[in-house]
Amino acid sequence: MAVPLKAHALDFGGQLRLRYEGMSLSQYAPPAGRPALDQFSLRTRLGAGGSPADGVRVFVNIQDSRVAGSEASVSANSKNVDLREVWLEMTGLWSLPLDLKAGRQELLYGDQRMISTLDWDPSGRSWDGVRLRWKEGPWQADFFSAITRETAGPKQDEVFTGLYATLGAAAEHELDFYVLSRTSAAVNSGNLRERSLGMRMKGRREAWDYSAETACQFGSKGGKSLRAWAVAATAGYKLNTKFNPRVGLEYDFASGDSDPSDATTGTFEPPYPFGHAYQGLADVFSWKNAHDLALRTSAAPVEGWTVALDAHQFLLASSKDAWYGPSNAVIARDATGSAGKNVGFELDFHVKTAVRKAVKLWFGYSRFFTGPYVARTVGGRDKDWAFFQATVDF
Repeated sequence: MAVPLKAHALDFGGQLRLRYEGMSLSQYAPPAGRPALDQFSLRTRLGAGGSPADGVRVFVNIQDSRVAGSEASVSANSKNVDLREVWLEMTGLWSLPLDLKAGRQELLYGDQRMISTLDWDPSGRSWDGVRLRWKEGPWQADFFSAITRETAGPKQDEVFTGLYATLGAAAEHELDFYVLSRTSAAVNSGNLRERSLGMRMKGRREAWDYSAETACQFGSKGGKSLRAWAVAATAGYKLNTKFNPRVGLEYDFASGDSDPSDATTGTFEPPYPFGHAYQGLADVFSWKNAHDLALRTSAAPVEGWTVALDAHQFLLASSKDAWYGPSNAVIARDATGSAGKNVGFELDFHVKTAVRKAVKLWFGYSRFFTGPYVARTVGGRDKDWAFFQATVDF
């Protein structure tokens, strides 16, 4: 028998997001056609939640994500609608500072370099699993486990498990520690046994802001032993003057495999990253076998408007490892290393504002200038990319 929710406990919400993208080159990876591409995408989310009892909450979020023109007509039966979230949460279990959330849910931690909902993507990410949260004083610790790929064979599911702890003892300063695990015996996962240990710091002091994150990986992957590491660091200064200009520097490094022929792989791979936010808006690079040196500038020339200009220099950490895209997939590889390391240079210009506070606008232009590595492997010209996005939350 269904237990009715109290009317006053129900809440509803949603989001409508429209985006246009145009690019002079859709991809550098084969096939070699690589045509220009422009597309209009639409994402709709509708959510409803309620509390049938004290300390109990249920939530359902339905998502429709589509690209204009992808269906022959509005009556086409394409599967664009899915459950984005559906979960049960219970708080204060056994009178302890312990919460449980089970079902399809979002997982988002730190700066989203390792675990992200990937909100930029039309579909985004969510996980089918369970999360336990212990929160006491300045400490919060989450333990979670989720199935990320279901396979027919026994013990071949891909499982993502982690412990993520955050200390917020000082105002405007954060300190995180995490242990992550991805395992799968499926053939297409290469008998994955990946473990990640990491820590993150972030904060600000007066006009200065900073962040630093480092992680190491070990285990096995594709029949090889895994030994890899990565680091990311940022520092910025905001002037207390007209337009509030900020200038920042960022350096991201992720190890690559210096000898693909031996029994150890040295390629660092963030499990579920948000590369679009860090390795350039044009989406031609990732935090994997990488050096990314970035200069970031921003200002608010008019109240309610933010203008930003970022510059990235992309280099491979190992010339014998591959050039990887934001989804961690291979774009190009030169096993001899003779193509060098210089992938290219990128400029990103983008603007954020709002119309009547409810409609958030974001638009910009990026250009990727190819380096010698691109010319010597896949060829291809420089890439231009522009976008316009409108988001309404209700």
